[in-house]
Amino acid sequence: MHIAYAVRRVSPLTGVGRVLGSIIPLLTAQGHEVTILSHRGGMGRLPEGARLVSVPMLPWPSWVRAFSFDVWSRRKACRLAPDILHGQGDLTRQDVLTVNNCDRAAAYYVPDGRKPSSGTAFIRSRQFRPGAAKRILAVSRLVSEDLESFYGVSSPRVEVVYPGVDLHRFSSEKRDSVRLEWARQWGLPQETFYFISVLSGDPSKRNLNGLLTAFAGLHHSRPHQLLVMGPASLASQYPLAGSLERAGKLRFLPVGSGVEHYLAGADLYLLCAHYEEFGLPVLEAMASGCPALTSSRSGAAEIVHPNEDGWHLENPASTDEIRFWMERALETSMSDCNRMRARARQTAQSYSWGRMVENLLRIYREAAI
Repeated sequence: MHIAYAVRRVSPLTGVGRVLGSIIPLLTAQGHEVTILSHRGGMGRLPEGARLVSVPMLPWPSWVRAFSFDVWSRRKACRLAPDILHGQGDLTRQDVLTVNNCDRAAAYYVPDGRKPSSGTAFIRSRQFRPGAAKRILAVSRLVSEDLESFYGVSSPRVEVVYPGVDLHRFSSEKRDSVRLEWARQWGLPQETFYFISVLSGDPSKRNLNGLLTAFAGLHHSRPHQLLVMGPASLASQYPLAGSLERAGKLRFLPVGSGVEHYLAGADLYLLCAHYEEFGLPVLEAMASGCPALTSSRSGAAEIVHPNEDGWHLENPASTDEIRFWMERALETSMSDCNRMRARARQTAQSYSWGRMVENLLRIYREAAI
């Protein structure tokens, strides 16, 4: 089967880029041919059987950029004649559409006055029309429900396909050595409790300010640190971040390579987002044996079992509630921590990339009929 994926920007640091980078080697290993149609590509070396095709885009207002990418992507796809054209939210017509971002829902829940761009509005107004896609996929039930609430797309038209995780790359095997390395490198006690959060972008959507405010109010006898994987420039954007960093309570870590190293040593992953369609780092943390505190307005909350492998944050706007769960984690006994870590890993084992590829191939065969 020849499968073409269309996405305006593909990068290993974006959720879509990480998903494609994980499933394409599995598809090509099974003999499928893969083409990525993208305006901006940074996937690195692709496996044999996969290629990147550059798509031009007019550098004008948002809706013109969206329109030009849509038209030229579909024209290139027409010439390539793939068996399946799988759009990632940037095309008006395709065989299979995955909705990774629910822009109207984000604009509703994130309290920063954001609005969907004219380009996004242009594409969305057309891609959900009857016949525009044979199959519509959502990355979580949350997105499926919000497609109905904000776009009028009935739930029976949408199938949920969760992303996966590399169970070999993300594991807890090096937990002890990582924590020993941190103790030596940072001069911290062995019993230090490490909170961690990954911010590849959009700190407002992911409620960094609420997370920092809650953490700054912690007064617990057990030593604790907050690790944020994100650009160090956030310290200048958020004065509280700079203050915590200078006090030695917060450490910014580079995003990208080495994330498995930090997740393996951490004690609790924090996703306090006002809105998050899924939240792939939550699944990666759980595979690393790190329980997660997950916003109820995130798709990843659907895979977290409260009091077993993490907790749900019901109101991400409440710094008191975020702080409550941080304190709860700090007070959890060692035996309960070990139990939750083991259960987190067990939960993640149900979400391999191989399982996702099996689901996608089933959908592709159905759409190709």
